[in-house]
Amino acid sequence: QTPTLWFCVKRHDEIQSFQPETYYCLTAYTTKNGVSLPLEWDRGQIFDQMVALTFRDIVQENNRPLKVTDISSKEERRVRPQALNTVAMLKLASTSLGMGPQQTM
Repeated sequence: QTPTLWFCVKRHDEIQSFQPETYYCLTAYTTKNGVSLPLEWDRGQIFDQMVALTFRDIVQENNRPLKVTDISSKEERRVRPQALNTVAMLKLASTSLGMGPQQTM
């Protein structure tokens, strides 16, 4: 059980040492036939405020029309993480790291 305890302690230390960082997101909306539609930006989060403001100003500049370059849809499912008991740890070490049970324990 020592390796499992080590994983738990390591995760606890990571959580305790976490330092939040300020980030910015751009969210744009368009309206068609009275229905508001949110637009997603592929870059996700921006950690530099000046860059975020620059992109915002470009989008808002003169209310010029924007061009849609790609439309995609996806369904995403996330599997619930498995609890790390000894069996799960051995399986994870075997599949992810290629380690045998003796080496893992």
